[in-house]
Amino acid sequence: MSDDDRTQLPSDSDGSNILSVGQSFGQYTVIRLLGRGGMGEVYEVEHTVLRRHYALKVIKEAVLERPSAKERFKREAQVMNHLEHPHILSVDDYGETDGRAWLRMPLLEGFKDTAGRRLCSLADLVQPRLRTAEAQLVDYLSQVLGALEYAHAQGAIHRDIKPSNILFTEDGSLQLVDFGLVHVAGEQWLQSQVQLTIAQSMAHPTDPDATRLDDGSSTGSTSSPRAGTSTQALLGTFEFMSPEQKRGEPAAAQSDLYAVGLMAFRMLTGQEMPGFEMPSEMVEGLDVRWDGWIKRSLAPDATRRFASASEMLAELPSEPSATVPIAEVSQPTVEPEIEASLPVSPVVEAKNNEPKRQDREKPKSRFPVFLVVLILFAVGGLAYWTTSRSDRSTETAAQSTASASQASSQTTTTVTAPPKTTTSSSSVSMSKSAGPVAGRDWVLPLPNGGSIRMKWIAPGSFQMGSNDGDSNEKPVHRVTLSEGYHLGATEVTQGQWEAVMGSNPSKFKGRDLPVESVSWDDAMSFCRKLTERERSAGRLASGYAYTLPSEAQWEYACRAGTTGAYAGDLDSMGWYDGNSGGKTHAVGTKRANGWGLYDMHGNVWEWCSDWYRAYPSGYVVDPTGASSGPFRVFRGGSWFSNASYCRSANRSGFVPGFRDNFLGFRLVHSSVQD
Repeated sequence: MSDDDRTQLPSDSDGSNILSVGQSFGQYTVIRLLGRGGMGEVYEVEHTVLRRHYALKVIKEAVLERPSAKERFKREAQVMNHLEHPHILSVDDYGETDGRAWLRMPLLEGFKDTAGRRLCSLADLVQPRLRTAEAQLVDYLSQVLGALEYAHAQGAIHRDIKPSNILFTEDGSLQLVDFGLVHVAGEQWLQSQVQLTIAQSMAHPTDPDATRLDDGSSTGSTSSPRAGTSTQALLGTFEFMSPEQKRGEPAAAQSDLYAVGLMAFRMLTGQEMPGFEMPSEMVEGLDVRWDGWIKRSLAPDATRRFASASEMLAELPSEPSATVPIAEVSQPTVEPEIEASLPVSPVVEAKNNEPKRQDREKPKSRFPVFLVVLILFAVGGLAYWTTSRSDRSTETAAQSTASASQASSQTTTTVTAPPKTTTSSSSVSMSKSAGPVAGRDWVLPLPNGGSIRMKWIAPGSFQMGSNDGDSNEKPVHRVTLSEGYHLGATEVTQGQWEAVMGSNPSKFKGRDLPVESVSWDDAMSFCRKLTERERSAGRLASGYAYTLPSEAQWEYACRAGTTGAYAGDLDSMGWYDGNSGGKTHAVGTKRANGWGLYDMHGNVWEWCSDWYRAYPSGYVVDPTGASSGPFRVFRGGSWFSNASYCRSANRSGFVPGFRDNFLGFRLVHSSVQD
């Protein structure tokens, strides 16, 4: 693009439209203009054959005039199409009609709050002198950071995070839009347009459209009543740009996190920009932990911000509430008459949309300093099958363990006691034993005649964490588990869940598939119900229960005496985004680790019992995590996770009520504190 082209302001800055209402546009009829952004316009359209309505984003010609822009558009459209996360608005089609490139997305109608007001995006809530209750805000941030963790794990940086690009769905949850569009346009091109737009606003101080630094609130809302202008959208982009983006440097994950931090500051305080006062000094009664969180989020130096969306989420100061009373959601900070009627806190549970890779994710994201827990559960029908081949599985897993130790990239060493289990012939039969016995594997009976195979894990010591992973995996520290425990040989399956709970919440249906879309609270309900049943049957000793493993129990068992990133060859042992085909798989079909445990890497993330906390620096015995907090740990990676999230040391976590089709659990039988 020539220098002359670079000095031209957006041609539609006066509000002109690319398409007209009623116009035929390929297979679509234009219904109405929904929004206008710096790189295109969004229309509600009707498919002339299917009679279905969609949101169609038509890209400006100026964006695609630049060299290689059309090729980049195709590549980015493919990336956007593969970003399948419950909090990212999917792009389900793209193409070119009459010389104009477009992206197709589901049509979102927004969320109707209890006062009858329709909320289209977070821009409707990020208003001067209005603030959002802490619990409500954590709900929102959990969803946004979860989506960013997942996208960042796929190498997708948004580059234009702002309230108007975070839309409300009909059930009140949030979805991010416009991933990749800045990359299509080119960051330098966008920077030049933003700078020229600011110059125009300074040259016309009496023009409200030119001078108002709004967030482009109408540019992302697919049902906004006011389309706004391209100028407003570009000013909104500039407002939430990170310092490095404003300097013309390429955006990174921390650039997206800066924008999230700025949104959080505004929603907490009702003020536009931080000054010398801390948030807790600006808002009476605000949790002081927000001060450090906001300060780190908005650090001018990107290296001083949170390392990842997962870390940012893990360090949130407050625990979200399932329901926030309307009166608490938004309160005026300056003028009493300014008050918003906001929605009841949307459910943080992720909808059962198609895959996501976090993730993270993690979300965690979320998700880079997040918690990751992998839990395995055995299916009743697999109990006999795994028993008959346990000797062979152990032998092959031991071989993979040895090779993994040789290939270890970690700098730490592990001291561990291998589990002293009996052979499969001594596995306890329900007709011959009253309950689980230390030193022996155990087959737990279920109501429908099925069972769960439990492997005995002997006490021992190991080095927990990694020097080569995310910052929340440090410091590497020595952990001793003074008591042995029984751990599910596989993740809990849908058949096992149905036998105990009488329902099946999973997206990917299959009796031998791991149960997923279960929250930490759901998993604990399963454990409590199973514990009550076994106690009534006289098969549980006093002081013991079926529950979720601690994070230390989980990592100790996952490593199975190894010190590398994985307990063996990942492709042989786990289902992840490189081999899963975008879905879960029957438990126990990959190779077990050296201690006879399946799917510790991948398939579904596994909830742990712990509240998340940073690791201690010294030697610890039987750690159980923090005494309280906003997030429960989960481990192990999943079917949509990239390989790095499936490592033995990787950690992530989320609010206890969070559900998604990448989250399951594994059962443990161990002593518990009364």
